[in-house]
Amino acid sequence: MGSITFEKGQKLQGYLIKEVTQLETIDSVMIQLMHMKTKARHIHIYNKDKENTFGVFFRTVPKDSTGVAHILEHTVLCGSKKFNVRDPFFSMIKRSLSTFMNAFTSSDWTMYPFSTQNSKDYYNLMNVYLDAAFSLGLMN
Repeated sequence: MGSITFEKGQKLQGYLIKEVTQLETIDSVMIQLMHMKTKARHIHIYNKDKENTFGVFFRTVPKDSTGVAHILEHTVLCGSKKFNVRDPFFSMIKRSLSTFMNAFTSSDWTMYPFSTQNSKDYYNLMNVYLDAAFSLGLMN
C-alpha cells in the first residue's frame, strides 16, 4: 500500500488515530480518527482507487414517524452560508465532474456522499457539502 504508516495513538493535524485496520479483501487500510477538539469521528479508507469519495454522516434518530429527518436532509442541501446560491446541491450537479452525488436518509442516520476522480473537484465539492451540512442550510 505504500510507505505511509499510521499507528493507533498517533496525533495528526488535530486528530487522534483510534484504530488502523487492514482491509485485505479490498487492498485498503481503514484509519479511524477522532478530532481532538470537537470529538467528531472521521473514517479514512486509504487505497489506490482513482475515485475520491467523501461523505458527511449524522445520526438522525427519529422521535416519531413524521419524516422530519428526511425533510431536514433536503433543507440542508437548499442553502449555504459561504455559497450565495438558492440551491448549491443542484448547482454543483450542473458544474461538477462528480461520478456520484446524492443524499440519503435511513431509519436512524442521514448521509451526504459524493465521489469524483478530479482532485480539484473533490475539494470544491467537499467545501460546499461541509458548509451546507454544518451551516444548517442557512443563507447569508
